Amino acid sequence: MDSLVCDDAYNQLLHYLQQEQDIDLLAAIILIAQGAGQEFEVENIYNEIELLALQLKKNLRDIEPISLRVQNLCKFMKHEAGFVGNLEDYYNPDNSYINQLLSTRKGIPIALAGIYLILAEAAELPIEGVGFPGHFLVREMQTGLLIDPFEHQIVTRRSCQKKLTLLFGEQAEMKESYLLAVDNKQIVVRMLRNLKGIYKKEKQYNKALNCCHIIMAAEGDEQLELFDRAYFYEKLECYSAAIEDLEQYIKRYPDDKRIKAIEQRLSKLKSNSAYLVH
Repeated sequence: MDSLVCDDAYNQLLHYLQQEQDIDLLAAIILIAQGAGQEFEVENIYNEIELLALQLKKNLRDIEPISLRVQNLCKFMKHEAGFVGNLEDYYNPDNSYINQLLSTRKGIPIALAGIYLILAEAAELPIEGVGFPGHFLVREMQTGLLIDPFEHQIVTRRSCQKKLTLLFGEQAEMKESYLLAVDNKQIVVRMLRNLKGIYKKEKQYNKALNCCHIIMAAEGDEQLELFDRAYFYEKLECYSAAIEDLEQYIKRYPDDKRIKAIEQRLSKLKSNSAYLVH
């Protein structure tokens, strides 16, 4: 895909996330994929989502109580729509791109959660995103039932504690804040953070840098993003920008335990004459 098209998509997403009101989740997810260079017809994405939504709405028609509707939602996503969690290639960025997700039916928890949210809204089943650490969940708003979109099953708080222990060790303690609802903007930012980490690992520093820019614009002054952005600038040989970010970081966060290492990194950048020509 043309780099200008990618830049335009990311610029639209950046502008979108700076709005005061909540955003259209599907539109934002489409922009993430376009900004990453994915090529597809946007109309095809909307058509497929509409078809799935109609199928789900038909599937849930006249089903009561709500708890049974939630169970049927999970069954629909797993068996009729055919979505699965991609355990074999979990950190593949394709798991977060809407076009690839609809094509392969494979994704990670937050991407699959996005499909749940979009389809359930169309089927008039009120669910919300839950920003559980390391494993995104969704929740039916009237009953409070929690759904694991990766496994397509209803989960309990006890199973959430087990998941937390599995992800972060025995010392991890369950907190009420882990089950708070998140809005669409927060979902998109978390998706971008996931992708940033993948791009960093794959040394796709331009894409990682774009994620930093958008996250910082959406959330304002953000410590982690400023630190990471300096790193990506340095890797891309944008040394003046890296120096500026590190100076800002030291000024804003003087109590950071890494501050000595950061100061040494800054000194090295400034002292190397090769850096100064950029």
